Amino acid sequence: MIEDRMVTFTPAEAEEVFSGLMLGDGGLQLTGCYAQFTIALSGLSTLNYLRNIKSVFLAMGIECYKDHLRVYLRMNSSGNMYYYCLLKTGTSPLLLAKRLMWYPNGKKEVLVNIKLPPRTLAHWFSGDGNSCYSKSYPTVYTSFATCGFSEVGVLTLENKLHALSLHTYRHLDHRVVRGSGISINISQDSVDNFMHTIEPYMLEPYLYKIKYRGGQL
Repeated sequence: MIEDRMVTFTPAEAEEVFSGLMLGDGGLQLTGCYAQFTIALSGLSTLNYLRNIKSVFLAMGIECYKDHLRVYLRMNSSGNMYYYCLLKTGTSPLLLAKRLMWYPNGKKEVLVNIKLPPRTLAHWFSGDGNSCYSKSYPTVYTSFATCGFSEVGVLTLENKLHALSLHTYRHLDHRVVRGSGISINISQDSVDNFMHTIEPYMLEPYLYKIKYRGGQL
């Protein structure tokens, strides 16, 4: 497995990571004439991950000033305090162009021509993926929180996953107001293949999400 260390990316690799971030927790905000990228993650353990993400934008030629990586202390709905780490890039014409692509109607949507190479899958899964062992050996429930995307966007992602020989099924959450409420789940016959595909590209603190069927024994 990859150790918790600083990594660098080529421009092509950076674009793959960027797509994974945008499918997950990443966002693009209009600021002045251009746009900037923002991402907020819970826990101090995510600091090194965000430092690696900073190198993604350097590879893309986008400024990330030293004070754009910050740590905040907040209180959750249960009254417990927690840290969250925020990364903001500088603004750029490139990010404005990407904002127009990813937010065609002012709301983030899946690109029609999105590609899902292993590096993109890994960073998407790091942000919006979930895995857990079941008491029913050797099941590993593996899913993507795609509830906020439209059904058309979810279908696009499903088709891309199927093209990689990854079988999926849906779970519908009727409580979701904004978005389709559909999460994508990886079928049991594809779980190990999926984990094997993304594991070389996973970074801490998200390596715990790598789980193979029967691995809890």
